[in-house]
Amino acid sequence: MSTGVRLRRPAAELYAQAQRTDNPATRGRLLEDVLLRLFETAHFDVEKNAGAAAPRQTDLVARYGERVYLVEAKWTRRPAGIPELDALRTRLSRATRGAIGVLVSVGGFAASVVEDVGHHRRHPLLLLSAIELERLVHGGEGLRDLLRRKEDALALSGRVLVTSTDPTAAGDARRGAWRRGAPTIVEPSGRTVPWVRATGSFDVWLPALRLPDPDWRWAGHTGSVYTTAAVRDRGPGTVHRVVEELDRIGWLESHCSWALRQAGANWFGFGATGLIEALERWTDRYAAWAGAAHHTEELAATGQADGSGIWILEADIDAGRPRWVTSCELSAVLEGWPLDVEPLRRLMRVVGAEEPQVLRTLMSRVVTTDRLPRDEPAVLDVRARIVVRETVPDGSHEDWVVGVIARHPGLSQIAEEVDRPPWREWTRDNDVLPVALRSWHQHDTVDRTYTLLRSEWSELPRSIPDVLVADWD
Repeated sequence: MSTGVRLRRPAAELYAQAQRTDNPATRGRLLEDVLLRLFETAHFDVEKNAGAAAPRQTDLVARYGERVYLVEAKWTRRPAGIPELDALRTRLSRATRGAIGVLVSVGGFAASVVEDVGHHRRHPLLLLSAIELERLVHGGEGLRDLLRRKEDALALSGRVLVTSTDPTAAGDARRGAWRRGAPTIVEPSGRTVPWVRATGSFDVWLPALRLPDPDWRWAGHTGSVYTTAAVRDRGPGTVHRVVEELDRIGWLESHCSWALRQAGANWFGFGATGLIEALERWTDRYAAWAGAAHHTEELAATGQADGSGIWILEADIDAGRPRWVTSCELSAVLEGWPLDVEPLRRLMRVVGAEEPQVLRTLMSRVVTTDRLPRDEPAVLDVRARIVVRETVPDGSHEDWVVGVIARHPGLSQIAEEVDRPPWREWTRDNDVLPVALRSWHQHDTVDRTYTLLRSEWSELPRSIPDVLVADWD
Protein backbone atom coordinates (compact mmCIF):
# COMPACT_ATOMS: atom_id res chain seq x y z
CA MET A 1 0.00 0.00 0.00
CA SER A 2 1.56 3.27 -1.09
CA THR A 3 0.69 6.52 0.63
CA GLY A 4 1.55 8.57 -2.44
CA VAL A 5 3.70 10.94 -0.36
CA ARG A 6 6.49 12.46 -2.43
CA LEU A 7 9.11 14.40 -0.50
CA ARG A 8 10.63 17.27 -2.43
CA ARG A 9 14.27 17.24 -3.43
CA PRO A 10 16.50 19.79 -1.65
CA ALA A 11 17.29 22.99 -3.52
CA ALA A 12 21.02 22.25 -3.36
CA GLU A 13 20.50 18.89 -5.08
CA LEU A 14 18.36 20.43 -7.84
CA TYR A 15 20.87 23.23 -8.39
CA ALA A 16 23.78 20.77 -8.62
CA GLN A 17 21.87 18.78 -11.24
CA ALA A 18 21.19 21.96 -13.22
CA GLN A 19 24.90 22.78 -13.19
CA ARG A 20 25.73 19.36 -14.63
CA THR A 21 23.27 19.39 -17.54
CA ASP A 22 24.07 20.73 -21.00
CA ASN A 23 20.44 20.92 -22.12
CA PRO A 24 19.26 24.55 -21.86
CA ALA A 25 15.56 23.59 -21.55
CA THR A 26 16.26 21.09 -18.77
CA ARG A 27 18.52 23.55 -17.01
CA GLY A 28 15.83 26.23 -17.14
CA ARG A 29 13.18 23.91 -15.67
CA LEU A 30 15.51 22.86 -12.87
CA LEU A 31 16.25 26.51 -12.09
CA GLU A 32 12.51 27.15 -11.75
CA ASP A 33 12.27 24.16 -9.40
CA VAL A 34 15.16 25.53 -7.31
CA LEU A 35 13.41 28.87 -6.95
CA LEU A 36 10.09 27.16 -6.19
CA ARG A 37 11.75 25.21 -3.37
CA LEU A 38 13.49 28.32 -1.97
CA PHE A 39 10.31 30.39 -1.92
CA GLU A 40 8.20 27.59 -0.40
CA THR A 41 10.75 26.97 2.33
CA ALA A 42 10.63 30.70 3.13
CA HIS A 43 6.82 30.31 3.61
CA PHE A 44 5.70 32.08 0.42
CA ASP A 45 2.56 30.99 -1.40
CA VAL A 46 3.97 30.10 -4.83
CA GLU A 47 2.45 29.40 -8.23
CA LYS A 48 4.58 28.09 -11.07
CA ASN A 49 3.97 29.45 -14.59
CA ALA A 50 1.18 31.52 -13.10
CA GLY A 51 -1.14 33.73 -15.16
CA ALA A 52 -0.78 36.84 -13.01
CA ALA A 53 0.62 38.73 -15.98
CA ALA A 54 -1.88 37.33 -18.50
CA PRO A 55 -1.98 36.96 -21.45
CA ARG A 56 1.76 36.30 -21.00
CA GLN A 57 3.14 33.98 -18.35
CA THR A 58 5.85 34.46 -15.76
CA ASP A 59 8.02 31.75 -14.22
CA LEU A 60 6.80 32.16 -10.63
CA VAL A 61 4.40 34.27 -8.62
CA ALA A 62 5.28 34.35 -4.90
CA ARG A 63 3.10 35.92 -2.19
CA TYR A 64 3.99 36.66 1.41
CA GLY A 65 1.15 38.42 3.19
CA GLU A 66 0.27 41.45 1.07
CA ARG A 67 3.56 41.41 -0.83
CA VAL A 68 3.60 39.89 -4.35
CA TYR A 69 6.69 39.04 -6.41
CA LEU A 70 6.82 38.16 -10.13
CA VAL A 71 9.94 36.07 -10.66
CA GLU A 72 11.71 35.54 -13.99
CA ALA A 73 14.62 33.07 -14.16
CA LYS A 74 17.33 33.07 -16.84
CA TRP A 75 20.26 30.68 -17.26
CA THR A 76 22.13 31.68 -20.39
CA ARG A 77 25.78 32.14 -21.26
CA ARG A 78 25.42 35.87 -21.79
CA PRO A 79 24.45 38.37 -19.08
CA ALA A 80 20.82 39.49 -18.94
CA GLY A 81 20.33 42.81 -20.74
CA ILE A 82 17.73 45.50 -21.31
CA PRO A 83 15.44 43.20 -23.39
CA GLU A 84 14.98 40.86 -20.43
CA LEU A 85 14.38 43.85 -18.17
CA ASP A 86 11.75 45.31 -20.50
CA ALA A 87 9.99 41.94 -20.83
CA LEU A 88 9.64 41.66 -17.05
CA ARG A 89 8.39 45.25 -16.78
CA THR A 90 5.74 44.50 -19.39
CA ARG A 91 4.51 41.60 -17.31
CA LEU A 92 4.53 43.73 -14.18
CA SER A 93 2.30 46.29 -15.89
CA ARG A 94 -0.37 43.61 -16.30
CA ALA A 95 0.01 42.18 -12.80
CA THR A 96 -1.50 43.13 -9.45
CA ARG A 97 -0.85 46.74 -8.42
CA GLY A 98 2.21 46.94 -6.20
CA ALA A 99 3.78 43.71 -7.44
CA ILE A 100 7.58 43.64 -7.43
CA GLY A 101 9.67 42.05 -10.17
CA VAL A 102 12.58 39.73 -9.46
CA LEU A 103 14.99 38.94 -12.30
CA VAL A 104 17.25 35.95 -11.61
CA SER A 105 20.19 35.58 -14.02
CA VAL A 106 22.84 32.94 -13.45
CA GLY A 107 24.83 34.45 -16.32
CA GLY A 108 24.98 37.83 -14.60
CA PHE A 109 23.74 41.28 -15.63
CA ALA A 110 24.93 43.83 -18.13
CA ALA A 111 26.07 47.13 -16.59
CA SER A 112 23.19 48.88 -18.36
CA VAL A 113 20.68 46.71 -16.45
CA VAL A 114 21.97 47.75 -13.03
CA GLU A 115 21.97 51.41 -14.07
CA ASP A 116 18.46 51.20 -15.51
CA VAL A 117 17.00 49.56 -12.38
CA GLY A 118 18.50 52.31 -10.20
CA HIS A 119 16.92 55.05 -12.35
CA HIS A 120 13.42 53.53 -12.16
CA ARG A 121 13.04 52.83 -8.45
CA ARG A 122 9.41 53.97 -8.42
CA HIS A 123 8.70 50.69 -10.15
CA PRO A 124 10.93 48.39 -8.09
CA LEU A 125 12.68 45.51 -9.74
CA LEU A 126 15.18 43.34 -7.88
CA LEU A 127 18.19 41.52 -9.35
CA LEU A 128 19.41 38.14 -8.06
CA SER A 129 22.82 36.88 -9.19
CA ALA A 130 24.41 33.42 -9.28
CA ILE A 131 26.48 34.03 -6.16
CA GLU A 132 23.39 35.14 -4.22
CA LEU A 133 21.43 32.16 -5.50
CA GLU A 134 24.15 29.76 -4.35
CA ARG A 135 24.19 31.32 -0.89
CA LEU A 136 20.44 30.80 -0.66
CA VAL A 137 20.70 27.23 -1.92
CA HIS A 138 23.36 26.35 0.67
CA GLY A 139 21.60 28.11 3.53
CA GLY A 140 23.90 31.10 3.78
CA GLU A 141 21.11 33.69 3.95
CA GLY A 142 17.34 33.86 4.29
CA LEU A 143 15.35 34.66 1.13
CA ARG A 144 12.90 37.05 2.83
CA ASP A 145 15.74 39.01 4.44
CA LEU A 146 17.64 39.23 1.14
CA LEU A 147 14.63 40.54 -0.79
CA ARG A 148 13.81 43.05 1.94
CA ARG A 149 17.39 44.38 1.97
CA LYS A 150 17.27 44.84 -1.79
CA GLU A 151 13.91 46.61 -1.63
CA ASP A 152 14.99 48.96 1.17
CA ALA A 153 18.25 49.90 -0.55
CA LEU A 154 16.45 50.66 -3.82
CA ALA A 155 13.63 52.65 -2.21
CA LEU A 156 15.71 54.67 0.25
CA SER A 157 18.87 55.45 -1.69
CA GLY A 158 18.44 54.17 -5.23
CA ARG A 159 21.20 51.57 -4.71
CA VAL A 160 20.89 48.33 -6.61
CA LEU A 161 22.18 45.56 -4.37
CA VAL A 162 23.51 42.70 -6.48
CA THR A 163 26.58 40.67 -5.51
CA SER A 164 29.30 40.11 -8.10
CA THR A 165 28.85 37.00 -10.20
CA ASP A 166 32.58 36.59 -10.70
CA PRO A 167 33.41 32.84 -10.87
CA THR A 168 35.93 33.23 -8.02
CA ALA A 169 33.25 34.70 -5.78
CA ALA A 170 30.86 31.91 -6.68
CA GLY A 171 33.51 29.39 -5.68
CA ASP A 172 33.82 31.11 -2.30
CA ALA A 173 30.09 30.63 -1.75
CA ARG A 174 30.34 26.91 -2.36
CA ARG A 175 33.45 26.48 -0.25
CA GLY A 176 32.52 24.97 3.09
CA ALA A 177 28.99 24.08 2.00
CA TRP A 178 27.95 20.61 3.09
CA ARG A 179 24.91 18.39 3.22
CA ARG A 180 23.83 16.32 6.19
CA GLY A 181 21.70 13.25 5.59
CA ALA A 182 18.98 11.80 7.76
CA PRO A 183 20.00 9.70 10.77
CA THR A 184 20.08 5.96 10.09
CA ILE A 185 20.08 3.12 12.61
CA VAL A 186 23.02 0.74 12.12
CA GLU A 187 23.15 -2.59 13.94
CA PRO A 188 26.48 -4.17 15.09
CA SER A 189 26.37 -6.46 12.04
CA GLY A 190 26.44 -3.37 9.79
CA ARG A 191 22.82 -3.80 8.69
CA THR A 192 20.82 -0.57 8.43
CA VAL A 193 17.25 -0.68 9.72
CA PRO A 194 14.53 1.96 9.17
CA TRP A 195 13.17 1.83 12.71
CA VAL A 196 13.53 0.20 16.12
CA ARG A 197 10.78 -1.68 17.91
CA ALA A 198 10.62 -1.43 21.69
CA THR A 199 8.26 -2.66 24.35
CA GLY A 200 5.85 0.10 25.20
CA SER A 201 2.27 1.25 25.31
CA PHE A 202 0.08 4.27 24.62
CA ASP A 203 2.34 6.49 26.69
CA VAL A 204 3.32 10.10 26.03
CA TRP A 205 7.02 9.66 25.40
CA LEU A 206 8.37 10.94 22.06
CA PRO A 207 12.10 10.12 21.75
CA ALA A 208 14.20 12.69 19.92
CA LEU A 209 17.84 13.39 19.08
CA ARG A 210 17.49 17.15 19.38
CA LEU A 211 15.09 19.47 21.17
CA PRO A 212 15.29 23.15 20.13
CA ASP A 213 14.80 25.64 22.96
CA PRO A 214 12.72 28.69 21.92
CA ASP A 215 13.67 30.43 25.19
CA TRP A 216 17.44 30.26 24.82
CA ARG A 217 17.73 33.96 23.94
CA TRP A 218 15.73 35.15 26.95
CA ALA A 219 18.39 34.52 29.61
CA GLY A 220 16.37 32.19 31.79
CA HIS A 221 12.93 33.68 31.09
CA THR A 222 10.27 32.52 28.67
CA GLY A 223 9.03 34.58 25.75
CA SER A 224 7.55 31.76 23.70
CA VAL A 225 4.03 31.26 22.36
CA TYR A 226 2.11 28.04 21.84
CA THR A 227 -0.72 27.06 19.52
CA THR A 228 -2.49 23.87 18.54
CA ALA A 229 -5.17 23.12 15.98
CA ALA A 230 -7.13 20.09 14.83
CA VAL A 231 -6.98 19.20 11.13
CA ARG A 232 -10.50 19.02 9.67
CA ASP A 233 -9.90 16.09 7.33
CA ARG A 234 -10.34 12.64 8.87
CA GLY A 235 -9.63 10.51 5.80
CA PRO A 236 -6.84 7.98 5.16
CA GLY A 237 -4.68 10.64 3.46
CA THR A 238 -4.80 13.23 6.26
CA VAL A 239 -1.40 12.50 7.81
CA HIS A 240 0.23 12.21 4.38
CA ARG A 241 -1.06 15.65 3.35
CA VAL A 242 0.24 17.29 6.54
CA VAL A 243 3.62 15.55 6.14
CA GLU A 244 3.92 16.83 2.56
CA GLU A 245 3.17 20.39 3.67
CA LEU A 246 5.70 20.23 6.52
CA ASP A 247 8.25 19.12 3.92
CA ARG A 248 7.19 21.88 1.52
CA ILE A 249 7.93 24.66 4.02
CA GLY A 250 11.17 23.10 5.25
CA TRP A 251 9.98 22.02 8.70
CA LEU A 252 10.31 18.29 7.98
CA GLU A 253 14.08 18.36 8.21
CA SER A 254 16.30 15.31 8.22
CA HIS A 255 16.68 15.25 12.01
CA CYS A 256 12.96 15.03 12.77
CA SER A 257 11.94 12.22 15.13
CA TRP A 258 8.82 10.09 15.18
CA ALA A 259 7.14 7.29 17.12
CA LEU A 260 4.25 4.94 16.36
CA ARG A 261 2.66 3.58 19.53
CA GLN A 262 0.59 0.46 20.11
CA ALA A 263 -0.67 -1.50 23.12
CA GLY A 264 2.50 -3.43 23.82
CA ALA A 265 4.93 -2.03 21.25
CA ASN A 266 6.47 1.24 20.09
CA TRP A 267 8.29 1.85 16.82
CA PHE A 268 10.55 4.88 16.59
CA GLY A 269 12.94 6.35 14.06
CA PHE A 270 14.37 9.50 12.54
CA GLY A 271 14.03 11.47 9.33
CA ALA A 272 11.18 12.12 6.93
CA THR A 273 11.93 9.12 4.71
CA GLY A 274 11.82 6.74 7.67
CA LEU A 275 8.47 8.17 8.76
CA ILE A 276 6.94 7.67 5.32
CA GLU A 277 8.33 4.14 5.11
CA ALA A 278 6.91 3.23 8.53
CA LEU A 279 3.47 4.50 7.52
CA GLU A 280 3.54 2.60 4.24
CA ARG A 281 4.86 -0.66 5.71
CA TRP A 282 2.46 -0.95 8.61
CA THR A 283 1.64 -4.57 7.71
CA ASP A 284 5.35 -5.47 7.90
CA ARG A 285 5.63 -3.85 11.32
CA TYR A 286 2.70 -5.80 12.72
CA ALA A 287 3.80 -9.09 11.11
CA ALA A 288 7.27 -8.84 12.69
CA TRP A 289 5.77 -7.96 16.08
CA ALA A 290 3.03 -10.63 16.19
CA GLY A 291 1.49 -8.96 19.23
CA ALA A 292 -2.16 -8.32 20.10
CA ALA A 293 -2.76 -5.01 18.34
CA HIS A 294 -5.25 -2.43 19.50
CA HIS A 295 -7.60 -1.21 16.78
CA THR A 296 -5.80 2.18 16.71
CA GLU A 297 -2.15 3.22 16.70
CA GLU A 298 -0.85 6.65 17.68
CA LEU A 299 1.58 8.71 15.61
CA ALA A 300 3.71 11.40 17.20
CA ALA A 301 6.41 13.31 15.30
CA THR A 302 8.46 16.38 16.14
CA GLY A 303 11.01 18.64 14.49
CA GLN A 304 12.33 22.18 14.36
CA ALA A 305 10.18 25.08 13.20
CA ASP A 306 11.58 28.48 12.21
CA GLY A 307 14.45 29.62 14.42
CA SER A 308 14.38 27.52 17.58
CA GLY A 309 10.70 26.63 17.42
CA ILE A 310 9.22 23.14 17.83
CA TRP A 311 6.39 21.52 15.86
CA ILE A 312 4.55 18.38 16.93
CA LEU A 313 2.21 16.27 14.81
CA GLU A 314 -0.11 13.83 16.60
CA ALA A 315 -2.66 11.50 15.01
CA ASP A 316 -4.76 8.43 15.72
CA ILE A 317 -4.69 5.96 12.81
CA ASP A 318 -6.66 2.76 12.30
CA ALA A 319 -4.43 -0.29 12.73
CA GLY A 320 -5.95 -1.88 9.64
CA ARG A 321 -7.31 -1.03 6.23
CA PRO A 322 -8.09 1.57 5.03
CA ARG A 323 -5.90 3.29 7.68
CA TRP A 324 -8.57 5.83 8.57
CA VAL A 325 -7.33 8.85 10.54
CA THR A 326 -9.75 9.52 13.39
CA SER A 327 -7.95 12.58 14.77
CA CYS A 328 -5.00 14.75 13.75
CA GLU A 329 -3.54 17.75 15.58
CA LEU A 330 -0.66 20.04 14.71
CA SER A 331 1.02 22.03 17.49
CA ALA A 332 3.81 24.59 17.43
CA VAL A 333 5.92 26.37 20.03
CA LEU A 334 7.53 29.47 18.54
CA GLU A 335 9.95 32.13 19.67
CA GLY A 336 8.19 35.08 21.27
CA TRP A 337 7.55 38.64 20.23
CA PRO A 338 8.05 40.16 17.76
CA LEU A 339 6.41 37.21 16.03
CA ASP A 340 5.83 36.79 12.30
CA VAL A 341 2.64 34.70 12.18
CA GLU A 342 2.46 34.47 8.37
CA PRO A 343 4.28 31.09 8.12
CA LEU A 344 2.01 29.59 10.79
CA ARG A 345 -1.14 31.06 9.23
CA ARG A 346 -0.21 29.67 5.82
CA LEU A 347 0.59 26.23 7.23
CA MET A 348 -2.67 25.96 9.16
CA ARG A 349 -4.67 27.11 6.13
CA VAL A 350 -3.04 24.66 3.74
CA VAL A 351 -3.39 21.61 6.01
CA GLY A 352 -7.03 22.50 6.72
CA ALA A 353 -6.70 23.23 10.43
CA GLU A 354 -9.82 24.35 12.24
CA GLU A 355 -10.19 28.03 13.09
CA PRO A 356 -9.30 29.91 15.11
CA GLN A 357 -5.69 29.31 16.06
CA VAL A 358 -5.00 31.07 19.35
CA LEU A 359 -1.44 32.00 20.31
CA ARG A 360 -0.97 31.51 24.04
CA THR A 361 1.94 33.18 25.80
CA LEU A 362 3.78 30.66 27.95
CA MET A 363 4.45 31.47 31.59
CA SER A 364 7.11 28.80 32.12
CA ARG A 365 10.14 27.64 30.18
CA VAL A 366 9.60 25.26 27.28
CA VAL A 367 12.54 22.90 27.85
CA THR A 368 13.50 21.38 31.22
CA THR A 369 16.90 19.77 31.83
CA ASP A 370 17.49 17.00 34.38
CA ARG A 371 21.11 16.02 35.04
CA LEU A 372 22.17 12.63 36.30
CA PRO A 373 23.91 12.83 39.71
CA ARG A 374 27.68 12.56 39.39
CA ASP A 375 27.78 9.70 41.89
CA GLU A 376 25.24 7.65 39.89
CA PRO A 377 26.85 7.05 36.49
CA ALA A 378 24.75 5.11 34.00
CA VAL A 379 26.91 3.17 31.56
CA LEU A 380 24.82 2.27 28.52
CA ASP A 381 24.37 -1.19 27.05
CA VAL A 382 24.48 -0.22 23.35
CA ARG A 383 22.45 -2.25 20.86
CA ALA A 384 22.88 -0.09 17.73
CA ARG A 385 24.34 3.20 16.54
CA ILE A 386 22.56 6.21 15.05
CA VAL A 387 24.68 7.42 12.13
CA VAL A 388 24.57 10.56 9.97
CA ARG A 389 26.45 10.99 6.69
CA GLU A 390 27.93 14.41 5.94
CA THR A 391 28.80 15.22 2.32
CA VAL A 392 30.99 18.14 1.25
CA PRO A 393 30.91 19.87 -2.18
CA ASP A 394 33.74 17.78 -3.64
CA GLY A 395 31.60 14.67 -3.19
CA SER A 396 33.56 13.12 -0.33
CA HIS A 397 31.70 12.13 2.80
CA GLU A 398 32.16 11.02 6.39
CA ASP A 399 29.85 8.97 8.62
CA TRP A 400 29.36 10.27 12.17
CA VAL A 401 27.76 8.57 15.16
CA VAL A 402 25.29 11.08 16.62
CA GLY A 403 23.51 8.73 19.00
CA VAL A 404 23.01 5.14 20.11
CA ILE A 405 20.17 2.73 20.77
CA ALA A 406 20.67 1.40 24.29
CA ARG A 407 18.93 -0.86 26.76
CA HIS A 408 16.94 1.14 29.32
CA PRO A 409 19.40 1.54 32.25
CA GLY A 410 16.55 1.77 34.76
CA LEU A 411 14.43 -1.06 33.39
CA SER A 412 15.10 -3.43 36.28
CA GLN A 413 14.36 -0.83 38.95
CA ILE A 414 11.04 -0.58 40.75
CA ALA A 415 8.52 2.03 39.60
CA GLU A 416 9.35 4.55 42.33
CA GLU A 417 13.02 4.54 41.35
CA VAL A 418 12.28 4.83 37.66
CA ASP A 419 10.18 7.94 38.28
CA ARG A 420 13.25 10.02 39.00
CA PRO A 421 15.42 12.21 36.79
CA PRO A 422 16.47 11.50 34.15
CA TRP A 423 14.12 8.55 33.52
CA ARG A 424 10.70 9.99 34.32
CA GLU A 425 7.59 7.86 34.22
CA TRP A 426 7.08 8.16 30.47
CA THR A 427 10.06 5.90 29.64
CA ARG A 428 9.06 3.21 32.13
CA ASP A 429 7.57 0.75 29.62
CA ASN A 430 10.37 0.91 27.02
CA ASP A 431 13.10 -1.72 27.05
CA VAL A 432 15.37 0.23 24.65
CA LEU A 433 15.92 3.96 24.29
CA PRO A 434 17.53 6.24 21.67
CA VAL A 435 20.24 8.40 23.26
CA ALA A 436 21.87 11.41 21.60
CA LEU A 437 25.61 12.00 21.92
CA ARG A 438 26.92 15.31 23.25
CA SER A 439 30.11 14.78 21.22
CA TRP A 440 29.95 12.94 17.91
CA HIS A 441 32.60 10.46 16.77
CA GLN A 442 33.34 8.79 13.47
CA HIS A 443 31.54 5.57 12.62
CA ASP A 444 34.18 2.87 13.03
CA THR A 445 34.80 -0.48 14.76
CA VAL A 446 36.36 0.98 17.92
CA ASP A 447 34.67 -0.09 21.15
CA ARG A 448 33.64 2.87 23.30
CA THR A 449 31.99 3.37 26.66
CA TYR A 450 28.87 5.56 26.65
CA THR A 451 27.69 7.23 29.86
CA LEU A 452 24.35 8.98 30.31
CA LEU A 453 24.56 12.67 31.30
CA ARG A 454 21.16 14.33 31.22
CA SER A 455 17.62 14.48 29.89
CA GLU A 456 16.01 17.42 28.07
CA TRP A 457 12.22 17.38 27.77
CA SER A 458 9.14 19.50 27.16
CA GLU A 459 5.72 18.79 28.71
CA LEU A 460 3.57 21.18 26.68
CA PRO A 461 1.68 18.98 24.21
CA ARG A 462 -0.05 15.63 24.66
CA SER A 463 3.19 13.92 23.65
CA ILE A 464 6.39 14.75 25.52
CA PRO A 465 9.51 15.19 23.36
CA ASP A 466 12.49 13.93 25.34
CA VAL A 467 16.19 13.83 24.49
CA LEU A 468 18.49 11.63 26.54
CA VAL A 469 22.10 12.84 26.18
CA ALA A 470 25.26 10.79 26.74
CA ASP A 471 28.98 11.13 26.08
CA TRP A 472 31.68 8.63 25.25
CA ASP A 473 35.25 7.83 26.23
